[in-house]
This record gives sequence, structure tokens and C-alpha cells, in this order.
Amino acid sequence: MASSIETGGAWSTMEDVSLCEAWLRVCHCPVTGNEMKFFHMWKKIHAEFCEKIPDSPRTEMTLSSRWKLLNKEMAKWRDALAKAMNLYRSGENRTNEMWFGATGGGKKRFTHHECWEVVKYCKRFIIIPTGPDVVLNETPLRDSTTLDSPLDSPMSEDSPIQDRDATAKTPMGEVVALSGRLGGGSSKLALGNLHRLPFSGTNSNSVVHASLFSGVRLRKKPGPQFESIRRKRFAKRLVTESLISKMADNEGKAVATDVTSGSMIFEPIIEDGVFRFDCSANDRNAAYPSISFINSKDRDTPIMSHKIPSYIPNFQCLLEQQIVKLELPVGTSLYGTGEVSGQLERTGKRVFTWNTDAWGYGSGTTSLYQSHPWVLAVLPTGEALGILADTTRRCEIDLRKESMIQFIAPSSYPVITFGPFPSPQAVLISLSHAIGTVFMPPKWSLGYHQCRWSYDSDKKVQQITGTFREKGIPCDVVWMDIDYMDGFRCFTFDKERFPDPKSLVKGLNQNGFKAIWMLDPGIKQEDGYFVYDSGSKNDVWILKADGRPFVGKVWPGPCVFPDYTQAKVRSWWSNLVKDFTVNGVDGIWNDMNEPAVFKTLTKTMPESNIHKGDDELGGCQVHSHYHNVYGMLMARSTFEGMKLGSEKNRPFVLTRAGFIGSQRYAATWTGDNLSTWEHLHMSISMVLQLGLSGQPLSGPDIGGFAGNATPRLFGRWMGIGSMFPFCRGHSEIDTIDHEPWSFGKEQSLKTSNASLVPTYIGPQAQKHKETISEEPTILQ
Repeated sequence: MASSIETGGAWSTMEDVSLCEAWLRVCHCPVTGNEMKFFHMWKKIHAEFCEKIPDSPRTEMTLSSRWKLLNKEMAKWRDALAKAMNLYRSGENRTNEMWFGATGGGKKRFTHHECWEVVKYCKRFIIIPTGPDVVLNETPLRDSTTLDSPLDSPMSEDSPIQDRDATAKTPMGEVVALSGRLGGGSSKLALGNLHRLPFSGTNSNSVVHASLFSGVRLRKKPGPQFESIRRKRFAKRLVTESLISKMADNEGKAVATDVTSGSMIFEPIIEDGVFRFDCSANDRNAAYPSISFINSKDRDTPIMSHKIPSYIPNFQCLLEQQIVKLELPVGTSLYGTGEVSGQLERTGKRVFTWNTDAWGYGSGTTSLYQSHPWVLAVLPTGEALGILADTTRRCEIDLRKESMIQFIAPSSYPVITFGPFPSPQAVLISLSHAIGTVFMPPKWSLGYHQCRWSYDSDKKVQQITGTFREKGIPCDVVWMDIDYMDGFRCFTFDKERFPDPKSLVKGLNQNGFKAIWMLDPGIKQEDGYFVYDSGSKNDVWILKADGRPFVGKVWPGPCVFPDYTQAKVRSWWSNLVKDFTVNGVDGIWNDMNEPAVFKTLTKTMPESNIHKGDDELGGCQVHSHYHNVYGMLMARSTFEGMKLGSEKNRPFVLTRAGFIGSQRYAATWTGDNLSTWEHLHMSISMVLQLGLSGQPLSGPDIGGFAGNATPRLFGRWMGIGSMFPFCRGHSEIDTIDHEPWSFGKEQSLKTSNASLVPTYIGPQAQKHKETISEEPTILQ
């Protein structure tokens, strides 16, 4: 924008957000045509804007001109979204790239994180698919309750859109609003558009507004189907009264901030050099328990110390978001942020902690399977400093500004700093005193593992393991993917293909192999299936906002999901695992536990779902509060079940989803990667990055999960992979065979030599871990 218009200099994101919010408060509906016709409104808009941004130099004319530009910019994204929705409905381009945007013919990709930055703060916009078109529901700020993430809206079960013929055109001027949601402001990365959106059957000058709990049809009164919907919703609200009251006290904690900006207050915790920062004393008292810490009380209990922090973060609370900034000396290098793709140094990058089923991710993907709201800073002096945003909610980690760390997440949450200490190792040791060290893995788990989706019968498993021994290629573990199950039902075995798993494992053990079996969180909703019947009897399922169990489609079909936030549910699952190990189970693989759900744009369950969590974890909350720790809590339950199954053997659990602290229960791998040289290169930085974030026991799918590796690529990957703490070859169905001998005699020989490395270094790594007890978080 021209400088003559931009009175007061360049616009900040917060100013743009405030402008959008102010415009909605005054206008309540999209302005179409020339906004200058509505100049008389801008006095009120300017007054609303100045309430959010005191002493702002922006004039009414400046606001009006800026709003016109915002409309224009977001219209581009609206078009990309509409294109993506059309592609989705037509069945075209169903790759991971298009779930939240359009590929633009391969020339330009739009994703929800690349959408214009201000959108993520706006919480009153719901995108609804209506046949071949996309419409926008807007709710006045003063009349609305807190809404769920717009990402959930298209697939919401209580949306009247779902009862509509998907191919039908929307009647003229009609907009249907979604029902109100339970929740605590979970739509921080909303896909909302703040501009006019033409509706099917209307002209471009239509002005439409939909209220929250009703359908609105211009020129006509609501039909009887909408009266039925309203009655149904009212009944649901009555059903959920007990859940609402149960959540009320816990939700009150989330936004306790009584100061809008300033320097954070601090107190020393755990040991010298570690500080907890909060926005205010009220925020400190109202903070949710820590799930990342071994003992949440350690974070909440100050210690005696004469030290003061070298760097103090600043904060700003705006639109129920807490923005934390820590400015460091020029020349600081930034690392960490957990499981992220791309380069090792994170300076200049931005990611979002939101566990996501990210098949075929790329170097620019901003949310993967795990969440680590953690940054490791190496200062120009060589000293190092760690900073942890101790929140389970969706969190933006913005490192794009030089020597600046910024966290943005729903209010309020504490920030913990570790250091500065003399070295990164010292910071990681201090971090391990808070979040714990990696569980002690069994020695055999440090060898080479062979896996595929899927070795679909016991005969195939025996053939694969026999070939390893015949060719003299070292291998210690064979894995069973979901096809061993009876119809993908967890804790079952297919009676024809795996008739006697106990005898199979006994033979494998005699041949020097351990056997690991997969367990997913999705439990088939089927009367007579013992796991479903037991879970229903014990009331263990995650609930929808109306109090009924949530049902989502995964591999078995319609599934319910255990609520691991309750101790009774973790105990229930642990006992199932204990009984399962009787079949000769040496280790367990937890997959799909972001949790992944099919046939949803979000790839997961609605954020409005209810977890009846224990008080020690945060109490009864919506799913957006517990989403990032769901996989960690499942891994914890599985780990505890394996310990119950055999006290003398060390448990081994592998989890796809996790949170900072999950290394206490499980190893991890870097998800569904590709058979490309780029992913080979990225696997090195990803494993190192996880180690720098407290999760040392990790590795990629060697050879790549999706696609066909070449002999040269596989050989190189095996050579590098043999140095990773977790070393497993894995590939998906319908790809060529990826066992080492599949690429010819030369690659088999290279693989044989490379696979010997973990055999030699494994005992040394184990000895090192035992010697230094709790200190390091990296197996060296």
C-alpha cells in the first residue's frame, strides 16, 4: 500500500486482526461493491479498532483503504479454497497437497498455513461445503459463543448440510449455520475468510448474514426441516448440560490473563538456571497441569535461588491468544521444534504444533505427527538456551525474524527457559530433569528391523525371516502391520492367515527374531466384538458434544476411540495389552494415533469432542485441548500394559504421534516418507532434530515408505540408516519389494555390512545410557 495511505508505517498482523474484528462488530455482514460508500460506518469501526490498539495513528480513511486490500488478498485464497473443494468432490487430485487448498495446476500450492496470516486469529467464520459451491457462515461477535475450528465444520455430524443432497444447488440466498459448540477457543488456525463470498444462486451484490443456531433463507421463512434441526439441537444442549457444567471450572482457567502486555513474571524451578515465566500471578495460579513434565508439581513449585534469568520474554494477550516473544543476541542460531521436515537449523522457519497424519509430507510441511513446542538457541558466545511453551494446544512457533523466538497459542500458558548453559548438551541434560529421559530400550531393539505393509500371513513372515538367515543379512526384528488382524479389529488375529501366533513367535524367537505387532486406537463399533463391548460397558469412549460416543471411520469402518485422558481408561487399555502379550508379543506399534480419522478434511476428529480427563491432566476438556497429547497417552497406556505382561522384560513401544515427554514411553519414527533423495537427506536432520528436542530414539522408514526406491537410493539409505538409533526398513502396499535382496546381490552385500553396525554399537549405547543414568537425552 502506498505510504500516503499507510499513515503510521507498515501494518502489523495484530493491527490487521483488530481491523477485521472491528469491522465485523460494526457491520455484521460482508460489504460488497465499493466500501467507500459505507464511509459513515468507519467512525464506529475506527472507535472499535482503537479499543484494541490504543493510541493508534491510523485514521478512518487509512482503515477503509486497508480493508479494501484485505478483501482483495483474501479473495485469492477464497478462490483457491473453492477450487480445492471442487477437486475434492470430483475425486480428483486426492493427494496430501490438496486437503487444505488447491495445487493451481502444479504451479502454486495453497495450504491452510500459507493462507493469509491474519485468518488464523479469527474465530467466528465457518466454511461450509454446499454441493459444488463453498459458502461462508459469519456470526456476529457479540452474539456468538466460542466456536469450534472451521476445519471441522464441513464434516460435522450435526451440520444440516450433511442431510442435504451433496449434488444439489443451494437455494437462492440460503445460508445454513452450524450448531453452537462446546470449546475453549480452539480455532486459532481458522480457515475463515473475512470477505464477501458469492452464494450459489445469488448475484455478487447479495448481503447475507447467518445467525449461530438457525438456518436463514432470504425472501422465505425457514422450512420445517430447519425447525426439526433446531428442536434436535435444543435436545442435544439439554443432554450436554452435565458436561458443560463439568467443563466450566476448567475452561475458566484458560483465559485468566488480567494484563494485556508487558514483561513476564518469573520464578526459579527445578534447579539453578531454570525459570518459569507467566503473564501474571493469576495466570500462574490458573495454569493447566503440565503433561510434558515427569511431575507437574515440579513446574509449579518454586525453589530457592539467587540467580535471575538472562533473558526475559515479553507477552501480549490479544483475541484470547497469548503471544510470547523472546529476543536474543544477533547471530543466534535456532534449532529444535521437534519433528519437523526441512533443514536442521530452524532460523527463518515457522511451524505449528498440531499432530497431523501427513502422508508424503514435504520440506515445507508445517505440521507433522508430533508436537514439541520447544526451541534450542545457540548464542553467538557458544552458550545455549532452551525455551519450552508448556501448552498442549495448537501453537505457532515463529522463528522467521532474526534472533527472535515467538510462540502464539490460546491463553494462558507458562513458558520455561533452561539456561543459558555452557553448551547445548547442558541444556538438554537440564531439559531431561524436567521431561524425563528415554525409556530403557531392550538390547534387541537397537538392531535392524524389517517391516512392510503388509506381510499378510504367517507363511510370508517365515519366508522373509528365513531369507534373511539364508543370505546372512543381520536382522533382529520382524513387524506385523494391520493385515494380521481379523477385519482390522485390534487385539484379534485372522484365523486363516495367522491361526497360531504364539507358535509363530516361538519359532521366530528360536531363529533370532523378535516380533512386533500393530495396535491402532480406532475400535470397531460392533456389538459382539469383545473390545467394543468391554469399552462400552466401562464408558471409555471419547464423546461428541451431545454426550454420545464419537464415531469416525478408520481401517475397520465405523470406530469409537478410547479416552486415554482418564486413568480408568488407561488401565482398561493396559489390561487388554497385558492379555495380548500372552500371544508372544515382543513389542507393540501404535499407529494412526494423532488420532487419524478418514473422510474428514481435518484428518482427525472434531475439536469439539469431549474428553472427561482426570484433574491431574487438566480435567474435562474439548478435544482441541488434548489432541496433541492423545498419542502420547496411548503410548503410555501401551507401555504400562507391556510392563504388566512381563516384569522381567523391558517393554518396547513405537508410536507415530507424540508430544514432548513421550520419549518416556516410546520410540518414534518420522512417519510416511517418500522414496526420494530429498527424503533421504531430510531423514538425517529430522532424527537429529528429534534428539535436540528430547526424543533420541527415532529413525525414518529406510528406503522410503511411499514409492519405489532405486538400488542406489536404497543402498545409500541403508548405510546412513544403520547409524540411526532406531533402524527399520518399511514400505507401503503396492510398491515393489524393499527387502535388501530385492535390489540385487551388490545391495544385499552393502546391506549386510551396514546392518552389522547397530549390532556392534548397540551394547555400547546401552552401557552409556546405564552409566550416566538420567542425564543425557541422546544415545551417543
